[in-house]
Amino acid sequence: MIRKFLQEQKNDWEEGLPFLLFAARTAVQDSLGCSPASLLFGHEVRGPLKMVKEKWMEEEVQVPSLQYLSQVQEKLVTAWEIATENLESSQKIMKVKYDRKAKPRSFSPGHQVLVYLPVPGEPLMAKYQGPYTILEKNSSLNYIIQTPEKRKTKRPVHINALKPFYHRVSIASYATVGVEEIERIFPQPELPL
Repeated sequence: MIRKFLQEQKNDWEEGLPFLLFAARTAVQDSLGCSPASLLFGHEVRGPLKMVKEKWMEEEVQVPSLQYLSQVQEKLVTAWEIATENLESSQKIMKVKYDRKAKPRSFSPGHQVLVYLPVPGEPLMAKYQGPYTILEKNSSLNYIIQTPEKRKTKRPVHINALKPFYHRVSIASYATVGVEEIERIFPQPELPL
């Protein structure tokens, strides 16, 4: 939303930014079921159009301070309860959608794995490094791996940072094997005459 606004308002974007942020903060969020501003303040924020409507309709009524504070507190509690319910249901829906594509993974002690670790000297970069050996399984999601060349020789790792390591078999390793052995490993199909 902000990117699109900036692309359209190339010359005077900074003047319209507060209005864009106001619109974003007062828009109803699907996951919460209400706007962030109503969660923060306990009521809908009065925008320019609402103020014009109130002046036109003369809806403004004076409320005593203590009564107003108790009303705001009740609204905040109600808004918090509604937002919590909506957020929980939204999280359940997101989990179901995620679990459709998720595949269960598990490793055992002794398995060789690659680990997604930060690159030294590059704090915002990470890559798969290894292979490292799994020493123990703390839970279904956490493992202790052995990292002998690192400062920490043992480190806990979440399963999301692990992937299995597969040893490559090179063709060069077959160079020392005789022709008969290669034909046994890779049989040639017989062609019809």
